[in-house]
Amino acid sequence: MAGPYHLELVAKDKEIVLYVMDHADNKLSVSGGSGKATIQTGNTKTKTSVKLEQADDSIFKGSGDFSITPETVITVFVELPKQEAYAASFTPLKPKTKLSDKTKPKLQADNSEAHSHHHMHH
Repeated sequence: MAGPYHLELVAKDKEIVLYVMDHADNKLSVSGGSGKATIQTGNTKTKTSVKLEQADDSIFKGSGDFSITPETVITVFVELPKQEAYAASFTPLKPKTKLSDKTKPKLQADNSEAHSHHHMHH
């Protein structure tokens, strides 16, 4: 969220999708632009470079042999016509399953739901 535009990254194993928008969240055309992503996994220190190519009007896509872990850091470099080049770093959110394990209200809600269904069957 700096520089001339706002980047949104969706990464999964072997694939990266980058959405390019301006600060008002309007999609920006990436035609004629180029991009590059560097995937670095914290514990191994190995870096994988992936070329990002235009997949849609405002979307770059890249694929390579990498996997995404909670330690992965992805640095994206984007250059669009008439715009200054821009680099951004992304760190992944922790997997959602771990978060929901820790949130007690959710578990309690699930339990009470299970109990009420249980009573309904009787």
